[in-house]
Amino acid sequence: MLSKTIPELEQEENLELAIYVDDERQSTIPEKENADNYVFDKATCFVNGKEDASVTVSWDSEAWAPIVKGLTTYKTRCDLYFKEASFNDMILACNKNSTASECFLENANLNVTDLAYDETADNNLRYVGTDPNNYVSFNNELWRIVGVMNNVDNGSGTKESRIKLVRNESIGNYSYDTGRMSFSSNYGESDIMTTLNEGPYWNRVSGTCLEQVNSVSLPHSITCDFSGTGLMENSKSFIEDAIWNLGPVTSGTLKSKVYAMERSSDSSTWTGKVGLLSASDVLFAIDPSVDECQEFEIPVDTKNTCGGKSYFHSGMGGYSLIMSSDTNTYVLDSLVWPGGSPVWASLQITPTVYLKSSVRITSGTGSVDDPYILSL
Repeated sequence: MLSKTIPELEQEENLELAIYVDDERQSTIPEKENADNYVFDKATCFVNGKEDASVTVSWDSEAWAPIVKGLTTYKTRCDLYFKEASFNDMILACNKNSTASECFLENANLNVTDLAYDETADNNLRYVGTDPNNYVSFNNELWRIVGVMNNVDNGSGTKESRIKLVRNESIGNYSYDTGRMSFSSNYGESDIMTTLNEGPYWNRVSGTCLEQVNSVSLPHSITCDFSGTGLMENSKSFIEDAIWNLGPVTSGTLKSKVYAMERSSDSSTWTGKVGLLSASDVLFAIDPSVDECQEFEIPVDTKNTCGGKSYFHSGMGGYSLIMSSDTNTYVLDSLVWPGGSPVWASLQITPTVYLKSSVRITSGTGSVDDPYILSL
């Protein structure tokens, strides 16, 4: 069952069309209703038997027909090639009419290697494994898609599916909190939250941050320059407030229970734009094909068996926003899974954001050399 025959498409007397599906000649094109299986790949046109690049063909996905330009009075034949749709083909095609979140959820079944549902209460769709194609060009930098998080509240009660991004490299090593009154592991009360949401990082300027010089000293003020790495105004327009769950998560919690404990009835929350990774973000990114890494208690040293089993690397770990005690916050590492650290220590800070639900993907493959390009 196919949508249009070649005579229906040959509206010009001097135009002849040849259809190829998976490089085999066909008499009809794939039907529009079957578009999740095949996509238009390319076309080659010939004038009087010779290939002629002046005649071009593009595909109108709404009319489900070719648009041929450059026709002359000479006999022209165009060979149209269709191929089996890949995940990336469908993501780009889908984003013409739908949001990026909707497209990832709709086509997740086409990418069973890089994507997996976390089977939590929200059943978020996450990128997993050591080398998924989840790179995004954002803020003129490389960031990575953590996944499509469901039921994300923007603080007003509106819950949506939204993409969560994390910067591919930390912005430096800083202390979490000064302890001016008392040390706090609550992200909403921390100095690092102010730096990321109101201070020099948010404003893309040079300013003051906190640093611990050695393991026995308390943090002191230093100059930190984010004039080249802070958020640009255009980037801010892609970010929307979200309610971030802060835990606490107690020692000895099973990996599968961490997400729920981050959101337990006695957990704290913070509403804002720039946060840090959650402990569950790193844990659920572990390659699901490695059976021995799917369940364990935190904190635990698993570097001999599970080290490097996710795309998180040594340059994007550091502090999370999940409390492990009143003065300790979980630290995320690519080799040693979440363990607590006092908030006055200087550790990596890796900004994390929720994009607006209206964001689309306009181009790219998600690879490090061809990251996804976003638009509003």
